[in-house]
Amino acid sequence: MAGDLAGSVVRLAYFAAEQHSEQHSDRRNSLRRVGVGPLGPKLAFSRGREAPTIHGRVRQRVFPSVRKPFVNQQSPRSQPFSTVIAPMLSVRGGKKALDFYKLAFGATQAFCVESDTGEVVAQLSVSGAQFWIADEAPEHGNFSPESLGGGSVRMLLIVENPDASFEQAIAAGAKEIWPVGEQYGWRVGRIVDPFGHHWEIGKPLK
Repeated sequence: MAGDLAGSVVRLAYFAAEQHSEQHSDRRNSLRRVGVGPLGPKLAFSRGREAPTIHGRVRQRVFPSVRKPFVNQQSPRSQPFSTVIAPMLSVRGGKKALDFYKLAFGATQAFCVESDTGEVVAQLSVSGAQFWIADEAPEHGNFSPESLGGGSVRMLLIVENPDASFEQAIAAGAKEIWPVGEQYGWRVGRIVDPFGHHWEIGKPLK
């Protein structure tokens, strides 16, 4: 029943559109027939570009509120998943480490959770390069370099201006291991932060 009613409305509106078209003969002369659609002839401008069909015009007049659903092309489901390897540095004194990395490298805090006893796990970002820090947990086998007397991993921070970043880290409390210089096609220097982690700060030379 609903389908028959909608069909009748469309046919009546189509008839009205045809009557209106006949009253404007000058405009009709600039158009030419290019075929037959489901409800009537398709019209196109004389230059050959196809114009909207009468069927389409009727639908716009009779059902103006009907719109095609919006499809978000940036939907998270449409984005490919990226695999990421992010270091997590074990430190003694997580809150102090947070403050140091923000001051030394201009890091921003993306995530942080704190336990009832004050230990933290935090995600930091330096111009989009992410790393994590967490208070050491010897009971889980996570030791800071201070507890071990050294570390087995060095961090490599690649920046546009190694000299400026190096000096900024030194001013924040890091210690120089060797100064910034050119070697093996890189301009690079090395520091150790107050929590025992070694950082090589540099960039490849062009």
